[in-house]
Amino acid sequence: MNAEPIVFRQGEENGIVIEREGFEHSIFINQYQQAIYIFQRLWDQRQRFVPQGDVITPLWKYGVDNQFSNIIAFCGDRGEGKSSCMTSFATILTDDNVREKTQLTLEYPKDLKGDNTFLAASELEWLGVIDPSFFDKEHNLLELLLGIMYAKVSENKTNKDRDTDWAFHRRKLMEQFEIVKNSISLLEPKERIYDSIGEMSDLAAGVQLKLEIQKLFKYYLDLIGKQCVLICIDDLDLNIQDGYQMSEMLRKYLINPYCIILVSVKIEQLIEIIATAHSKEVKDTELKWSYCMNMAQKYVAKLLPRGNQVPMPSAEDICERKIKIADINEQEDNLGLKDLTVKERVVQLIFQKTGYVFYNGQYLSPIVPTNLRSLRHLLSTLEALPDAKDEDGIDNETGREVFKNYFLGTWAARLEHDDYVFAQQLSTYTDLSTLNAFVVEYFARRVREAKIDIKEREKHFVSLQPNEEFDIYEGDFAPLYLDIVNKTNNSANISFGDVMYVLWLISTITVDMNMQNLIFFIKSTYSMRLYACYNEITSRKSATLFPPEEESEVRIHKADSLYKNVNRLQRLVNGSYFSYPQGAFLANGQDRFSVDFKEINKLFKKLKSNNLDTNVLHMCEFLALCLTRTANSDNKYNDNYNRTSKTPTFLGTFSHTAQSAMFDFLQPFYSLSNIQYAYNRFDEILSDNPEKYNSLEKQPQGLLYSIAKRNNESLLSKMLKVREGYDKEWEIHGLLSDAVIRIVDVQWAIYDELLRQYRRHRKGSVFTKMKYAYEDIQKLNISLFPKLHIQNENVKGYSDIHTIEFKFFDKIIAVISGLDNCNTIDDAVKKLLDEGPKSEIENGNVERGIVASKEEVLKLLEIVTSTQRRAWSSKRIVLTLAEQLANKYNVSKSTLAEKIFNVYTNEKYSRKETLKKANDIVAIVNQLLNRQWTLTAV
Repeated sequence: MNAEPIVFRQGEENGIVIEREGFEHSIFINQYQQAIYIFQRLWDQRQRFVPQGDVITPLWKYGVDNQFSNIIAFCGDRGEGKSSCMTSFATILTDDNVREKTQLTLEYPKDLKGDNTFLAASELEWLGVIDPSFFDKEHNLLELLLGIMYAKVSENKTNKDRDTDWAFHRRKLMEQFEIVKNSISLLEPKERIYDSIGEMSDLAAGVQLKLEIQKLFKYYLDLIGKQCVLICIDDLDLNIQDGYQMSEMLRKYLINPYCIILVSVKIEQLIEIIATAHSKEVKDTELKWSYCMNMAQKYVAKLLPRGNQVPMPSAEDICERKIKIADINEQEDNLGLKDLTVKERVVQLIFQKTGYVFYNGQYLSPIVPTNLRSLRHLLSTLEALPDAKDEDGIDNETGREVFKNYFLGTWAARLEHDDYVFAQQLSTYTDLSTLNAFVVEYFARRVREAKIDIKEREKHFVSLQPNEEFDIYEGDFAPLYLDIVNKTNNSANISFGDVMYVLWLISTITVDMNMQNLIFFIKSTYSMRLYACYNEITSRKSATLFPPEEESEVRIHKADSLYKNVNRLQRLVNGSYFSYPQGAFLANGQDRFSVDFKEINKLFKKLKSNNLDTNVLHMCEFLALCLTRTANSDNKYNDNYNRTSKTPTFLGTFSHTAQSAMFDFLQPFYSLSNIQYAYNRFDEILSDNPEKYNSLEKQPQGLLYSIAKRNNESLLSKMLKVREGYDKEWEIHGLLSDAVIRIVDVQWAIYDELLRQYRRHRKGSVFTKMKYAYEDIQKLNISLFPKLHIQNENVKGYSDIHTIEFKFFDKIIAVISGLDNCNTIDDAVKKLLDEGPKSEIENGNVERGIVASKEEVLKLLEIVTSTQRRAWSSKRIVLTLAEQLANKYNVSKSTLAEKIFNVYTNEKYSRKETLKKANDIVAIVNQLLNRQWTLTAV
């Protein structure tokens, strides 16, 4: 990689840029070098075919007509700089001053003595750049070349200083012009003449035209005293109607040793143009296109041999180079970014000018343009924008609006047509309560159209070291996907987490670039919206964070009343930042599960005691952050909320009659987007008269929030201090900055990290597992770009690099660290109620309802052996079964396993043989649980 930075000069974004100096900074330095080698090779070949004297010998007489090529093709897509590269190379070839400035950068061929053998600039005659887009049925390439050459000669026709020899050569050339012109006229279509001799004469003239043109170039060079004519044809493929005819003229009439042709071309498009022309002659429609494409590929391979092609630099080649963006006076505008590579500067500038965050991870971010023209346009536009925030921290919306226009217009143009239409709709979609459902519905349809098969993945067994406990990953991917895309779901119950889960899952199982581009667009659009919503809830302080209920003279009930005190960020996230299969992050399904709300209800009531226990307050606050919804015994569902509910589940409060509630250890991310709202959901059970709470004319509000605010030792008070001093006027601003996810890539990073660290999250109690998971999230240590300000050509950073640390987890970890001896949430609640789990004998009541039925045990056996691929020992099966039963009945796994082993054999059985033993195991488990085994405190 060239160590010198490349230079972009502002104002050169449009049109052809001809480089005349500073070649050490050029993007095309490698292309110029390659073109020099090709040119020298063609010139060496040409020497063999140029006879001495005035004799012009057709190439076919040498037997090499089909192999010889005098074309150098500069190949690339639209906007990749092929025209600029070709024209700059032609300038290097024909301008002595420019050639001199390349001597230290480019290597020219030399002989054994070290003398330069490359054709001198004075030996080349450049006819300028020809644009095929101006060709039509009335004017062809040969006529245009003749016109250019004739005009150059005519300019000197009155020069009296020329000798008689010059006059002789000029007259000879003019006669040849006439011959070639007449031969070209015979190529034009005309009415059939019934004169066979005349037709044969015309045909002979057409065949002779190639040799006559060769003579014309020879006489032209003799007249001007040079050795080679240089022809440049820009965008050979751009003229779709006549591209094939121009290619044929090159092949038939301009392959000769007296000229070298430079063309800029997109090879793929030229092939399609030629295939289209051939297809008009092929009648077999079934084989038509594939046959024509095959013929066109062979045709182009002969016309523009691979060895004569100069490919434009790839995006990776450009983006790994350092860059300097200068004005017309060569002064760099943004000195603080001078040491960045192109790809780094693009994402840094986007952040600096808009506040939006994009990352170059292992691969180049899709936001970085892959062609030169778009890259220069984007960089020039960004450089000219004001910073997203000024020195006083005041937002500037200009940059964000300009970038959104670019993203939704220019970048989104790479999407397929239907996806582009969807992108335009998404950009203007305003109903946040149904936005997520709108995205899921469209994306699910695209998945079906792309025929991406979402299959259930087998539960896999974690490989264990000796003496390690055995564990099963319980997360299935397909069921959750199918549940999210179910058409019977209420659109108001599709969360941001649901959208991200669907995108994440498909991104891991498809390599379709169209689908990946669509995923990137949706992710980026959500990041912009999250950022906008975050700015809104932090701009007008509590008025937008916990919006007050608007007074209205209209007394008709409005649907918006459901969203009382709900901010826009909450409505966008719609209940959850994360959706995932139960058991995906924490073993034994202890990442999301049902808890006994009857006991939690009792715990909350203890907050009203005069002697408030801080541990009780901490647990209540922790539960307020993690509980997602209530669930009665007949509608428990291991999901963060019920998508089929007719009302938005995430808006529900916690009733004193609730039997169960759903717990999600990642819910604090959402709850902290409006912590007052999260706490207020428990007002009913904290009120003096819960039974009549909903009938009260004025319902008491903010009971838990008030308690927590008044207590300096509360979890809320501690979290408010994690970034103390961030905003001296509004203390919660620092917590919002720390906790609110406003970049989709951060959400994905958390998701991927928790999956990667699964082995670490499978030992110990639920609190141990959560503590490890929270620590792993913090260890991600995601860093954003520094905010720079340029003043008097000096770089002044007025804010340090901001690192996303999620410091609020420190306070949550401190709360749950003392509960490691409690295996479950329910255990911890009972402990705080001073009614911890006791043995059945101590309770004086041996419950018969916990007897495991034969069907239950058979089902558990099927689960633990269904994906097994080798014979298992009975010991391992019993251990796994004991764990399943222990989780189900809240008993000690090790004690239960020990009891079973005391009765059951330790012999080795195959899976089939083990299942045959199911009846024996069922009998043993029933016997232990029902009669002989005493449940002990965990």
